[in-house]
Amino acid sequence: MASATMAKGMKAAEARAGLLLWLGVMYTNLVTTSPLPLRPVTDQEFVPWARMIADTYGMDRSEQELADQRAATQLARTLAAFDGDVPVAGASVYSRMLSVPGGMLPTAGIASVGVAPTHRRRGILTSMMRTQLTDLYENGREPVAVLRPSEAGIYGRYGYGPATVGNLMRCDRRAMRFRPDTDFGEGVVRLHDVGQARPLLEKIYDQARTKTVGWPDRQEAH
Repeated sequence: MASATMAKGMKAAEARAGLLLWLGVMYTNLVTTSPLPLRPVTDQEFVPWARMIADTYGMDRSEQELADQRAATQLARTLAAFDGDVPVAGASVYSRMLSVPGGMLPTAGIASVGVAPTHRRRGILTSMMRTQLTDLYENGREPVAVLRPSEAGIYGRYGYGPATVGNLMRCDRRAMRFRPDTDFGEGVVRLHDVGQARPLLEKIYDQARTKTVGWPDRQEAH
């Protein structure tokens, strides 16, 4: 009985996600297209593309960071707008599994979204969002697309909506105490180097994410 209920919940979740994705595609089909052609980047174009996107956030990328980002990126699922041979905008998709009520759903993790300040207000971002959502819908890819935007207000026009909220608290730790009924268990706390800590943290994360709605899986490259 429990498995039947879970299967029903999964089907309903997929149907809702598919409807929202379709609405996003229909809306973005009504708006302007990019004046510059969009296509995936090649291996040779990856570094200038990644640096350009980092620049839009006022950041830089070290050689190691670029290598790590390249290892985690599926080039076929990147997008770039070029002005001549110079990348001026980009976006990408990371394939993920997302915990939802009743199970897991394949999810498109939207990342590396940026438009160079020299090429904004030309419909390029809209065109990239339109291209991504259309590809997901028409090619039967992931039924859910998620992102963590730097400016949340931008993405509602493309069909995205808030899934959760965050809160930042600043406290004086000298005045903070654990509740008297806090159960600290029988374990001990140890410091480990990265090589020792990573497999332990991965195990904890995988246990937690299957029980927490909205958590994605993590891949080795990340």
